[in-house]
Amino acid sequence: MAAKEYTQEDIILAIQLSQQQNNGKQYKKTIKKLNPILSSTNISNEQQQIQILQLLLEAYIELENLEDETFYQVLTTLMQLDPKSALSSNEKFFIFGQLLGGESGIKSYQQGIENIKTKKEITQDDKSKMISGYLSMCEIYMTDLCMLPEAEGQCENFLNECLKIDENSANVWLQYGSFKISQQKFNDSLQCFEKAWSLFTAKVNSSEESDSLNDLQFCYNLIKFLMELGQLDLSLEILNESKKYEDDNIEGLYLEGFLNYLYLKIKNFNINQSLDINNKYTPDQFMNNDLNATILETPVNLNNESLNENVVDAKIAFSYLLLLAENMNEIDEMVQEYIEGSDNILANELGGAIDRQELISLKKGDFIKDADEVDLDNENFINN
Repeated sequence: MAAKEYTQEDIILAIQLSQQQNNGKQYKKTIKKLNPILSSTNISNEQQQIQILQLLLEAYIELENLEDETFYQVLTTLMQLDPKSALSSNEKFFIFGQLLGGESGIKSYQQGIENIKTKKEITQDDKSKMISGYLSMCEIYMTDLCMLPEAEGQCENFLNECLKIDENSANVWLQYGSFKISQQKFNDSLQCFEKAWSLFTAKVNSSEESDSLNDLQFCYNLIKFLMELGQLDLSLEILNESKKYEDDNIEGLYLEGFLNYLYLKIKNFNINQSLDINNKYTPDQFMNNDLNATILETPVNLNNESLNENVVDAKIAFSYLLLLAENMNEIDEMVQEYIEGSDNILANELGGAIDRQELISLKKGDFIKDADEVDLDNENFINN
């Protein structure tokens, strides 16, 4: 059966209608309308072809159909027809870079960034997109291409390019700290994280607008890096701030439990080494000579009353996480890791989870006055 032939009038009307459909969030109708036209053989006008591809690209992205074979064809064809993004959105190069990763992803990000640099006027959104592209390329070199001899130099170059665009970007300093960890420059990484936190709090305090979801995730990511370096006091400060965005978050509860668990482990190690119980370690001290592994491997003496507060706080956070997880309809891979991690620490090192009814009572507001009021010997309710 021969493909349907479309007149110029048909194509113009289809483009106009699809623009209206995309504006009205009727993306499936756009795909149904334009895919047959795109596959026909009589579109001689390249500008119209680019318009159709752009409308289809928007529809597939909004529907999150990024694994659809047609989406990939639309994306690559649009990149070939409009490499300078003169008639279509430059976003296509950043999408392609994210999909591919590796050297092909790097080339796509670079093309997208170069297209922005050639604009007569670069907006704040353009600057944010460039920073996002540079950070994504840095991530590729730290993962997919980490074995290449130029990987470290490229990462540092990309991060410095980000700082040229915005030296007050908290997210850039966060990523710079991560990069310093990969270089095993642990004290330097802490300075980057402290800078990131200072810039983040300044931005939050000076702006009425906020993206609570992104801000929350920034806090969580920063806490993870700081705990990796053994910097628990700053981690606790950030954790307390993060609760302003959302309390009783599964990831937040896991971080709270693990933070108290690390406090417990370090204090326990200090006691065993006849050091002050609150002895602090610099990142270099904590990370070098496997001290962090030694601290984590040292068995905890649950009978030592000076450790009791952190034991209880860890048990409450981990136990409540497990209780919330029981009522979740769907559990993704990350949440499953938090469940398994919580259950493992509770069962193997903290004497099991807090009794279900006692935990519910605590969360309702009947808080304990002293840590020793919590029964540390209850069986894990997850198994009841």
